[in-house]
Amino acid sequence: MKKTISISFFLLSALACAGQNAAVDTAYTELRWGYNPQSGDSAWYKRTIIVYENGVIDPNEILVGDTATAINDMFTDAEDVGRQFARIVEEVWNKKAKYTAPILQANNLLNATFDTSIIQISIDRYGPAQDSTIWDVYVDGVFLDTALLRILNDNNLRLEVAGGTNVNLRPVGDAWLAMINYPSAGLRTDLFRKRENGGRLEFRSLDWIENESGIRIVKKGIAYSRKLPRGMQSALAPTNEK
Repeated sequence: MKKTISISFFLLSALACAGQNAAVDTAYTELRWGYNPQSGDSAWYKRTIIVYENGVIDPNEILVGDTATAINDMFTDAEDVGRQFARIVEEVWNKKAKYTAPILQANNLLNATFDTSIIQISIDRYGPAQDSTIWDVYVDGVFLDTALLRILNDNNLRLEVAGGTNVNLRPVGDAWLAMINYPSAGLRTDLFRKRENGGRLEFRSLDWIENESGIRIVKKGIAYSRKLPRGMQSALAPTNEK
């Protein structure tokens, strides 16, 4: 019996470590009405199941209590998540003061001192690798059309949607794209790079919710006629993205 307990403990520890080293794929909660040996009465149990991307499943069950306690417990969990979400959104609201101001200061210095800009450097540095690439465009959670991302002769970046809409882009480095005059004249929509998407490059708007709202663009590959800026033909080799 001691050997069995030791081996079981070792396996559980190994599974726990394996889960901790992997990203969470899904997590869900179940409620179970059962017998409480401590009080000799029935009670609610809450079981949380975490499924990691590497296939490891980590179940955890705790005693909650009577019905009123179970209701309050579930409500508190949801309320805590809502408060966390509100804090994140508030930080986004404050991005102008926290993030935009340093960018504008750097841009003003670059322009006054070196006659260049954050946008221009971003296009020069990251634009050639994305020039003449094909992207899937999703609006409000629905696939809209394919689009061609290319550098224009005046060295501006533009997304040309197959349906006929052309949107000028203003990049800030390699992780932030501003869609100018979109969705209408005088407005701007910011897109931010998603850190991981199976190796594909992807940008999403702040209000993106799967199958509901926002804008999402996903890189598919390179167009057949790839145009490169002067001096870049030998520096960049075509990729085989599908």
